[in-house]
Amino acid sequence: MNLVATIMDLLPPMSINVDDVSFGNVLNFLRLINFIIPVSEIVRILGIILGIKSIQIIWAVLLRVKSFIPTMGA
Repeated sequence: MNLVATIMDLLPPMSINVDDVSFGNVLNFLRLINFIIPVSEIVRILGIILGIKSIQIIWAVLLRVKSFIPTMGA
């Protein structure tokens, strides 16, 4: 690991500059996508789906644990 750290120290520093125009273009693109595909509605639907799936997983785990208890197994 010291060899890798030494090689990384020898590299020149990198800098990334993002100007305001390109950031504005990205925001305009995201606004267009949000207009075409209503992301807020999709997030709500995905939240409901994930909630139902998590309840199903918890229920399946509880049933599996219950089946290992000698007096409660079926």
